[in-house]
Amino acid sequence: MNIPTQTIYVGPWPRVQSIAEKGEIDGIVGIYKNVNREKYLDFILVPLIKNKAVVYVKKGDPFQFKSWDSLKGRTLGILIGDRYMERFELFLSSHRKEIKVERIKTIRQLFLMLASGRIDTVIYSNFVGDLVIKEAGLADKIEMLQPEVYSAEFFFAISRKSSFIKDRSNIEKQLKATIAKNHIESLVKKNAEEYLKIRGGKAP
Repeated sequence: MNIPTQTIYVGPWPRVQSIAEKGEIDGIVGIYKNVNREKYLDFILVPLIKNKAVVYVKKGDPFQFKSWDSLKGRTLGILIGDRYMERFELFLSSHRKEIKVERIKTIRQLFLMLASGRIDTVIYSNFVGDLVIKEAGLADKIEMLQPEVYSAEFFFAISRKSSFIKDRSNIEKQLKATIAKNHIESLVKKNAEEYLKIRGGKAP
């Protein structure tokens, strides 16, 4: 394949999904698959990486996470437009009276609010979360708990309105070849770090 690509910052996560739905961008790299997203995105069913969703708390918080039920009574910060694994979304929905949810605009703000005590729990990708905590200078204020909340696969998805939808099969072949060479994780790490540099060290 010889398709020129460009990685661009288009705004917060809800906007990314919105413009992908409209076909204003061609695809999204690193996105969970769910029924709603499949309406406007064609997922290449070759998992890029297995992503762990973990609990972050303010350092020194005596909270112990043992199971999803441990979250009852907590105030959970969630990025606006973000979605968890569907089974976990159902759990949160069925315990709305016991788990308070605060919707927050940016990932950086999410962790700043956690460090300041305005929320007491964040559940996020350990890979992205650790990067944001590092760039925000919060490593001495926030800690990650074990065990993980769940793990799920990240995919590459093409907007159903993109002209590149016709190249789907070739893209899938190329992804498979790249994954077979174990290049994906190093590429994800490299591009995530480059992304933060482009943003001037600031997460969205």
